Amino acid sequence: MRVAMEVLTKKGTLQFREFPYNEGSCSARPSANQQSKAQNFRIKGYNRLTLGANNYTPDMEGIKQHLAQGSPVVIGMQVGGSFMSQMRGQKVWQPTRRDYSMYGYSGHAMTVIGYDDQLQGGAFEIMNSWGESWGQDGIGWVKYNDFAHFTKEAYGLYPMGNTEQ
Repeated sequence: MRVAMEVLTKKGTLQFREFPYNEGSCSARPSANQQSKAQNFRIKGYNRLTLGANNYTPDMEGIKQHLAQGSPVVIGMQVGGSFMSQMRGQKVWQPTRRDYSMYGYSGHAMTVIGYDDQLQGGAFEIMNSWGESWGQDGIGWVKYNDFAHFTKEAYGLYPMGNTEQ
């Protein structure tokens, strides 16, 4: 994930309509023209939002602070089980006891776009890349306790703005 953050800082990214995500293939590469356009969409920087250098516990307050300032947070979360199979049309993920073993789980990058301290004791709003059938139109909520258990990396993005420096 750190490499992805460096790419967003140095090379930028394209708007979705110009380079759509294809879950069936990771082999598509942007053209030279698209790479040039991506320079207009670089982030100013990022910071890791975990507690300690070698710790994988997400900094929950740091994540909330970034979101409150209008900055998204990219996470690496262990997913599998009911997260994949039972979230169709669901608002909030309700992990099972088996999910907590993380048997058969693997890492998946997503974006945290909001939080609500009142929703089921507090939850983060997650945007996933698995299409509109996952969650509610591609967005779901993960309760704070579950988020802390399953999330292993979090990076707060600095606002974009003028990248010509």
